Amino acid sequence: MAVACRHFLSSRNGSIATTFGVALPILLLIVGMSIDYARFSSQSLSLAAAADAAALAAAKEMSLTDTSTNDLGGVAKSVIERHMSAQDTSKAQPPLTVVADIASAQLEVTVRANQPFVPYFGMVAQFLPSQVQARSVARVVGKPNLCVLALEPAELGAVFLAKSARMTGDGCSVFSNSSSPYGLIVRDNAQLKAKSVCSAGGVEGAGAIDPQATSDCPHFADPLSNRPAPSYSGCNFNGTHIANQSATLRPGVYCGGLKIDGASTVTFEAGEYIIQDGAFWVSGTSKIEGDGVSFYLGDKTFMYFGPDTALSLSAMRTGAMAGLLFFGSRNQSRIFTHTILSKNAQKLVGTIYLPRNSFVVDGEAAVGGESAYTAIVARRLVLLAGPHLVLNSNYDQTDVPVPDGIRGATEPARLVQ
Repeated sequence: MAVACRHFLSSRNGSIATTFGVALPILLLIVGMSIDYARFSSQSLSLAAAADAAALAAAKEMSLTDTSTNDLGGVAKSVIERHMSAQDTSKAQPPLTVVADIASAQLEVTVRANQPFVPYFGMVAQFLPSQVQARSVARVVGKPNLCVLALEPAELGAVFLAKSARMTGDGCSVFSNSSSPYGLIVRDNAQLKAKSVCSAGGVEGAGAIDPQATSDCPHFADPLSNRPAPSYSGCNFNGTHIANQSATLRPGVYCGGLKIDGASTVTFEAGEYIIQDGAFWVSGTSKIEGDGVSFYLGDKTFMYFGPDTALSLSAMRTGAMAGLLFFGSRNQSRIFTHTILSKNAQKLVGTIYLPRNSFVVDGEAAVGGESAYTAIVARRLVLLAGPHLVLNSNYDQTDVPVPDGIRGATEPARLVQ
């Protein structure tokens, strides 16, 4: 063996060196192509996955807002850039070209993405495309309805359920606009069930939410932001206090608040009630009822309904307050809290709109179960200590109108190509 090796090394005929010299460029080309082809395939797969995510995000954005085509392109590009950067953080990404097109009567978004491919081995550039391309199509499908929208943009727990609280959205969707990592919280044996659940930020307690909540959703514009507050001047009633009696109240401006306590029974005649400069307070074992009634809570007014009270209310059918059961002033201090503790508030038909404040359902409250529909748009929604809030969307079972933006407010999306 040693003799053979010495003979090989001392050979002068050059055949092996010549063969190796001819084969080396071919071997280098094969190795280079293998490495760059693997890189090209990996980049193609990453860009395809990013395009899918971008198409879904753009379709969801389109379904939630009046986003223009140009804005959708920005949404899609942002999603793709984040996705590609997350795949490889070791270096800067090549520039991306992203185009989003809307088709099929605003129900379909096509995202096309292109990114340069730069081979490691220049000699194989002629064998591989210079661009990685991806195309994805997402379509808006279905029309679920809005049962809860928490408008708070940043704080944690914009939707907050704790201590065995339950919320059921029957055929409608729950949204938290908070971008906090804990924008939607369900903890301590609480449960949340709805048609869909979506948080602009993160979610705590995903296991207690049915179906699984979606995070990083687009912000949902306030669907009632254009509803004007009722106009009024002067006072029709001052410091109204009903204690341990039966009474019928008329629409008008109630200055100094409205207090009902003891074992009172109060019927509200149909119409618009403006309550200002004092609480709308119902306590004791009082019962209140009204059909075709809407309550506007002024700048310095909060509402409180005690645990042993009974409520049976339906919103106005016509007028500026049509479909709105409670409307909190947009000038209220954020420290105000509107609270229902009532164990018998099963009939609240209409929309509860509290854009500046928290709406709290606490204790053993039972709310909304016998209502054809109830929707809540508030800065925050908080459920504590065992209540059950039921939000139905049986719009055809009542003549109380559904405000624009509540019915069919959002549409989910799915990939179709």
